[in-house]
Amino acid sequence: MEALIKRGLAGVGILALGVLLTVLSLWIWLLLSVDAFSHPLSSGAWPLACSWRMGCISSATWHKHHQARLIFAEVTKSEKPLPITTLTSLIRQRLVSNSFLPVPISREDAKRYREKVLEMNEEETVKNTTGLSLKEYDKLVILPLLRQEALRQQKGFNSLDDLFVSLANDNSVYVLSKGLVWDKEKAEVVQD
Repeated sequence: MEALIKRGLAGVGILALGVLLTVLSLWIWLLLSVDAFSHPLSSGAWPLACSWRMGCISSATWHKHHQARLIFAEVTKSEKPLPITTLTSLIRQRLVSNSFLPVPISREDAKRYREKVLEMNEEETVKNTTGLSLKEYDKLVILPLLRQEALRQQKGFNSLDDLFVSLANDNSVYVLSKGLVWDKEKAEVVQD
């Protein structure tokens, strides 16, 4: 009986190792791709840009944000953003959100700003211009905007670019995808 249990456990261990190696192989396949954004696996939750303080930004998050930016660009008839620009924005947002703010900015603050300042109260309007619900829009667009402006003012920077460069120099960020690197002097993702 004991031998049977040991063989069963060994079999489960081998199966678990096989699954782990398969997942790891798929992730490496994505990371070594020339264009990680367009890779067939890129809509999954694969870590693509990481830092000890900010955690990781996943490929799924990158896609969601980029889709919202594309819809907005189409509605406003402005230039379509590149995926690399969207990834830069996501990393900058994470750097800001992981910085200390003496007065935290809440989702309620974001909602009030959207309703009172932007006068955007209709779910359908926001959905049509960004592809996001009101709640997602507050969380993914307004909240980061308010946080970065509050942090810029707190730290006394004249521009957001100066703030981002300062944050980039204080944090190590690693873009894991082949051909892309985080340039901390510019606080942006660039082609390697």
